Amino acid sequence: MARSRRRSGSNPIVAFFSKDPFGVTWFSLLFLAVLIAKWWYIDPPAISAESCLGCVTAILIIMAALTTAIISLFWILWRGKRQKKNLLFLFLICVLVLVCTGLLNMVSQEVFSQIYYRGFLRWQETDITYLLDDFLHHAAGLYLAVLMTYAMLRIAFDPGFSPRKYIIPINIVFILVAAFLLLVGILLY
Repeated sequence: MARSRRRSGSNPIVAFFSKDPFGVTWFSLLFLAVLIAKWWYIDPPAISAESCLGCVTAILIIMAALTTAIISLFWILWRGKRQKKNLLFLFLICVLVLVCTGLLNMVSQEVFSQIYYRGFLRWQETDITYLLDDFLHHAAGLYLAVLMTYAMLRIAFDPGFSPRKYIIPINIVFILVAAFLLLVGILLY
């Protein structure tokens, strides 16, 4: 028994995911899947052929992962203080989701405009206008919906929350609303 515990404790993959209790890696993969579904299959943008949409998406995913790490850090600090995960924690996670969305939108606008003006992104002016005015704002909206859905799913399956009778119904409402907004955002934008 102790031997199997030691083996799982020495596994680098298990160790990596145990350091990230919120699951930023899983969220980033889910967000990447939503971006690929939206921008490559459902509604490809009308930009010139030499534009690197994959490069923009990769940079956006990296920024989203770094921004979402704020929630993971909050989760680790809350758990480190031995605080119970309760309705206050749920409220603070929702506030952090909104803060992270605003931060991602603001930072991505600044980063991509700097990348363009320094000559690293050789897009036509109409394409860069589309990127800054439409693509990044819509990606931030998708980020909000995916992050809210993911956060509520993550919280729903975490056994550390004390008033389970309140957390589960609240999470179900959040998940349904966020999933509906995500669907509307993908299809009707």
